Amino acid sequence: MWEHPQLRKLLQIGNEVFPNPAPSPSSGNPLLRSLESSETKTLAEWESGYVVKSQSNDTFSATPKNGYGLSLTLMPLQSMGAETFRNEADLTPTTYAWFNVDAPVTAFTYTPPAGKKRKVNITLPSDFAEYIVSSDGVAFPHDGMGGIQVVLNSLTQDSLRVGGVISASIADPNIDDFAQINLPVLSFTTSGTTYSFDTSSWGRDHKMVFGAYSKGYGYNIPPNSVKSIPEGKKAYGGASIYEELTSVDMVWYSENDVDTDDEPDCTQGYTYNSTTKTCEVDSGDNGDGDDEDDEGLDTDTLLKYGLYGFAALAALSMLKN
Repeated sequence: MWEHPQLRKLLQIGNEVFPNPAPSPSSGNPLLRSLESSETKTLAEWESGYVVKSQSNDTFSATPKNGYGLSLTLMPLQSMGAETFRNEADLTPTTYAWFNVDAPVTAFTYTPPAGKKRKVNITLPSDFAEYIVSSDGVAFPHDGMGGIQVVLNSLTQDSLRVGGVISASIADPNIDDFAQINLPVLSFTTSGTTYSFDTSSWGRDHKMVFGAYSKGYGYNIPPNSVKSIPEGKKAYGGASIYEELTSVDMVWYSENDVDTDDEPDCTQGYTYNSTTKTCEVDSGDNGDGDDEDDEGLDTDTLLKYGLYGFAALAALSMLKN
């Protein structure tokens, strides 16, 4: 059978132009999906451009080898159950980087499907949960350890947004003035009420001394510039939270159906108004309608009665004499 004399060479050229496909997924080369972008590759493919390290929560961290770009969180595809992904089009991560000391993060957003509501438990760094407040100034309830529980209801157009960068003022005693610090973004609407991380209040309650590394925030500290932390502390911009505070954990519950006439679950500090069909701020009225009885006797009244009593005792003493 005749064969073209250059056929073998052409086939070799073809192999050079079209390289062999990446190794197939296996137990030693699992498929990993980025929680940030949903891109899926084998471990070997990720390692071609990232430094991949295993983490304690069955995920992997991926840091760009060239030092540019976002660090990613990778999860083995086979371990993604219903609690992690509702379906391929609706990514609900169990861990999310709401801040990055190297670059701005891409915010994660979630809106429940029409006719559904869904509950999610969010665990923040403990120093942040108490600063989640509504547009009315009402604090969102938390468990004291950074945990909050949010119900997202499609009937009230609820949604969740995690991640971003926002600047706040913070006192710096070293310069006897205020400085700027970059902080993460968290906001959500539940039962029609909007809450967000109050960066202004957080900034008022904290002080930024140089190297507040023990509290997880402060100025950018170059390596070997502070003896107690020779490795340095990287901050985004001039100052921000440090890497140990850049992740939040989320536990997603199953979706539940809601009827159009269902009342939303108003959070603490709010009461449902059946007329306006909205959650409204509690009035704070004790409801007994008699303020005077609760106030008791004022100082002037007590003094007056005391004088009367003293005069009566004096008169009685005179009569005995």
